[in-house]
Amino acid sequence: MVDLFPFLPYLLAFTVAAVVAHLELIFTLYPNTHFLIKNRMLKCYYLAFYGVIGVAFYWLLIFTGASVTLQDKIVENPYIQAVIVGFISKGISDLSLFKMPFGDNAQPIGIKTITEPIQKSILIKIDQEESNSLEKFLKDFGKRSFDRVFINQR
Repeated sequence: MVDLFPFLPYLLAFTVAAVVAHLELIFTLYPNTHFLIKNRMLKCYYLAFYGVIGVAFYWLLIFTGASVTLQDKIVENPYIQAVIVGFISKGISDLSLFKMPFGDNAQPIGIKTITEPIQKSILIKIDQEESNSLEKFLKDFGKRSFDRVFINQR
């Protein structure tokens, strides 16, 4: 059987990996303040980074000829394989085999060696954006609530 859309599993792996990374941003890293991050490009960079990792892991799966198994059954459908690889790509990219002491910090050795510097640089910018937006939000909220109290006293 000839696949009419050979790129579709790669797109599926990209999309699922990006969605998993987005859910991590919303529910783990910024559970209460994710709506304040106005710079959408920073989020897009973060999601695209993990989407590309999902595509790379799916390509590696196909290139090596490995198979995905679920409960001792081999999954042969490339679309289901792409979804599974997309779901696990965020976890695989955070793997470190061990940590090597380097000055005051311990440097991870493993896949995280590659992903951590890029992730940290993006998250530092997102943290700055979130902090600035939170400060502006609280300043505006305090001004509005003070105006309401003043109006209600008249």
